[in-house]
Amino acid sequence: MEKEEIDFEENYCFYNSFFDILKNKEEDIMFWNKKKKVVSLSGMNCDNCIRRVKGALESIPEVDKAKVSINQAVLYYKNNIIDDDIRRKIEELGYTITGIKKVK
Repeated sequence: MEKEEIDFEENYCFYNSFFDILKNKEEDIMFWNKKKKVVSLSGMNCDNCIRRVKGALESIPEVDKAKVSINQAVLYYKNNIIDDDIRRKIEELGYTITGIKKVK
């Protein structure tokens, strides 16, 4: 029987990508029963902006998790959250909300 050579670099990339996908799916599963709002933002342009907004949004007691990118934030929550609370937190940081949409 011949031994098969394994390309570790190719397999490493495959498994790394696979585990990244699983991690994202696990997060989706953890929050599937939560309500969700998508907040459209403007005025952010760096990773520091993202960290500041994420911290501010997650400081709202009703927010379980915030996923933030340069132009939007997705909020997961159980109990009702008031849009004015979201708006106040964002505007305190000097950013602008261009829209808030309840998804589920």
